[in-house]
Amino acid sequence: MGVPGSVNAQELSLPIVQENLIAGIGAGSFYSIFPRYRDHETTKQNLHAHSDLIEFPAELGLIGVVPLALVVLLSFITSIKVQYQRRSPFFKAMGFPATMGIIAIMMHSSVDFNLQITANAATFMVLLAMPYMALTISREKPGLHE
Repeated sequence: MGVPGSVNAQELSLPIVQENLIAGIGAGSFYSIFPRYRDHETTKQNLHAHSDLIEFPAELGLIGVVPLALVVLLSFITSIKVQYQRRSPFFKAMGFPATMGIIAIMMHSSVDFNLQITANAATFMVLLAMPYMALTISREKPGLHE
């Protein structure tokens, strides 16, 4: 069961994205722009779109979202690559949770403002970094036998 009015906020936020597709409305400004787009049935002030996948494009536009999406996509591809290329179970084990974590956070972000919570955003950053660490740590380091 979702937040009351969250689906409505998501639907009403789509015109914000469409009208500000290139540059967005500015990071953190959703709550001040949303009242222009809400309908007569929406009585409460929404501070978020209740979907990071809608709120980020609305606030950042393509200029901000494309680089973020590329980082997530490249980290996801690298996490899969680590699982196939590295022979060490330790390094393979770093790739798998990164893959699953990226999928889980992206699924959660589609229905909630998950990445607006600092702890979740920080955890996501660690998950995005793990595959690169697992791919680039040298085999010659003591204690990390491959």
